[in-house]
Amino acid sequence: MHVGIKKMATRDLFLCKFGVEMPIENGKQGFISVERAQHAAAKCANLAAKNILSLTTKETPLGIACEVFKTEYDLILNNTIAGAHATRRCHARAKPVVVIPP
Repeated sequence: MHVGIKKMATRDLFLCKFGVEMPIENGKQGFISVERAQHAAAKCANLAAKNILSLTTKETPLGIACEVFKTEYDLILNNTIAGAHATRRCHARAKPVVVIPP
């Protein structure tokens, strides 16, 4: 994923780049369907963004906010689906999904 984080006051934009690794199956939750994995990944990303970005100020560097988001996202994602992780970067062979705020 390449997700744009924008400061509304300055209109500065930073692409926060990360990957999502999801198990196909785990011992705790069994088979993880693609739909379930996508829903969990999106829900966890939204919660992590809300938790972290609500704490930032206009002085917070966007790169720092991105790194803190990735840490929070990884914790929430792994607590939701055992074995799932947010990685610091996309897999080399993955074509990233790019999301830019309006």
